[in-house]
Amino acid sequence: MKTGESHKVIPCDDNNSRPRCPHGPMLLFEKTCGSKSTRFFACAAFRSRNECQFYLPADQNIPKKKISELEERCKTFVKISILDKNQRLKNLTKNNKVNSNIFCHSCTNLITSSEVNVGHKGHNIEASVSLENLKKPTRLLRSLKETTKEAQYFFSEQSSRFILSTLSRLGARTVISIGTPSLVEKLEPTKNFYLLDFDWRYGVFYGEQFSWYNMFNHHFLETVEDSNGLESKARFGSFLNNLPKEEPVCILLDPPFGGRVEPIVWTLKKLVSEIRETGCVGDVYFLWVFPYFMEPYIVNSLPGTSMLDYRIDYVDHKMFNSASRRGRKTGSPVRIFTNAPLHLIVHPVEEGYQFCKECQKYVHESNKHCNFCGTCPSKAGGTYKHCDKCERCVKPNWLHCASCSKCVTKTHECLLKKRKEPDVLFAKNRKKQAKK
Repeated sequence: MKTGESHKVIPCDDNNSRPRCPHGPMLLFEKTCGSKSTRFFACAAFRSRNECQFYLPADQNIPKKKISELEERCKTFVKISILDKNQRLKNLTKNNKVNSNIFCHSCTNLITSSEVNVGHKGHNIEASVSLENLKKPTRLLRSLKETTKEAQYFFSEQSSRFILSTLSRLGARTVISIGTPSLVEKLEPTKNFYLLDFDWRYGVFYGEQFSWYNMFNHHFLETVEDSNGLESKARFGSFLNNLPKEEPVCILLDPPFGGRVEPIVWTLKKLVSEIRETGCVGDVYFLWVFPYFMEPYIVNSLPGTSMLDYRIDYVDHKMFNSASRRGRKTGSPVRIFTNAPLHLIVHPVEEGYQFCKECQKYVHESNKHCNFCGTCPSKAGGTYKHCDKCERCVKPNWLHCASCSKCVTKTHECLLKKRKEPDVLFAKNRKKQAKK
């Protein structure tokens, strides 16, 4: 995005009326630069035109020929047969009690020894795959690390334990997972789950409990055996229809951090609406993993949502891991947003969390309660300080700027200008000479 530009997503309740790319109905964006605004349709899954080149201006009449061309191009992307691969895995492991399975990473398929040199020659083959790893595919599959596309990072053991214990405390035995495969494989056998994920490879392992899914437009993607995604959508609908009518349901979602908040909110609302349409009257909770600085956007879009103080770590991410040398001094910036009652969500004391009686919620020990603000104010981590002039708490390294009448960072232009004034520089030089 260029300097001075801003983008927003225009809502639309009818996905069928929108042009489509291989990843489902496009999103309608509005780009504003100064006083000029333009609208266009772009891919819901990928922000970059390098990943998905489908683009249409919205202020022009789109010729039917152009739309039909897009639809034909979409068909060329459908080359995956997920359920067939899942059935093959079931057949080959049905009576197999030894850890001698052979997995082709190039094809994402379980194969026999006789097939290694026939049809899979030159492929990325892994032999002696254990049955345990076939049940926990995040250990087996090569994770995707392209941050502009389908970046995959998995929760640390501590963060996983916290989320799973939260599910138990909320009494949720049914879980709808959107992009959290590492949590699905850690669920207790008593938990009922359905995995919605943009990485189709997990369907090879979960079969009927999986749908290839785009969370940014609530779209069930097409496969070889399901040309319109209708069977996958119906399978998920059947899962919803069989939900216990009076028990809590929890939606877990871990979107890409570069994703827009607006379409995720629409998807959440759509899912809750579909759950209610089945006659479920129990609580529908959600646990949305996202950076703390997105709090204003999420809370404003979903009234009744609160941010937990628990810091989510990713085991294979250098920046979002408290144990990493490259991580932030105040810990990971990733939090959980939820509509669940905060007093029910117990944070682990052994990880440095404590219960604030005034706020009736758990906070990190560095998040000190402010009697002036009447809250535990820290968002980014660390202990905030109260500014009497601003009448609010701010980050500990912020300074009050008299020119701006507010607290700002140390690199604010007014403060930098003041530091460069002759008398300030003269005083600094005097101090240096005195030390010498």
